[in-house]
Amino acid sequence: MKLDIPTVQVERSADFEEEFFGVADMAMILSILRKYMYSEPISTIIQEVSSNARDANREVEKRDTPIKITLPNVINNFTLKIEDDGPGVTPQRMTGVFLKYGASTKREDNKQTGGFGFGAKTPFAYGDSFTIITITLEHHFEDANGERHEECFVRREYIAYIDETRKGKMARVKSEVTDEAQGTTILIPIKENDVRRVRDAVIDRLQYWKARPTILGESGFE
Repeated sequence: MKLDIPTVQVERSADFEEEFFGVADMAMILSILRKYMYSEPISTIIQEVSSNARDANREVEKRDTPIKITLPNVINNFTLKIEDDGPGVTPQRMTGVFLKYGASTKREDNKQTGGFGFGAKTPFAYGDSFTIITITLEHHFEDANGERHEECFVRREYIAYIDETRKGKMARVKSEVTDEAQGTTILIPIKENDVRRVRDAVIDRLQYWKARPTILGESGFE
């Protein structure tokens, strides 16, 4: 979404001694952004992460391809799973955009939702960790054994977590060549007593989408 950010012009009648505002405690600011911005964390996660998945499909001209949502249940250890068929997240994009609050690739594109750079981090509003599995097309890739691969799909698995610094970290735990198609999956642990709230939030936030998500994990879901 293109953002209308106004240009500020300041007229000064004299030269004053000036200083910039800054951040004294980054951990505190990030805690506020994670925990206190959202009155309904579960609904926000459904809306933001699902919208990111839909935008990923749009990025590769799959506008009418529905995303997949697997509802948390006892079989999947109460894990909410949101999947897209987009381009995947390269290591460069993970470092430069996904990990950065305020960073976004959507500010020059009205075909996509958002642009503020907060949506991908919303799972932290609910819990202290979540998992990202992303598959990208790579022209050159060297695996853990030193073998080089050309024009292959690479599957990377990351764990995002809050550690003792309270700033949050991302650990890449796996990188391997795969036959799976590109795309990204977000896995979010859900408390058992919040399963119904997740289901209700999916209905509330996504029922009017033109390409309604494919819902898995609950038989008879409408």
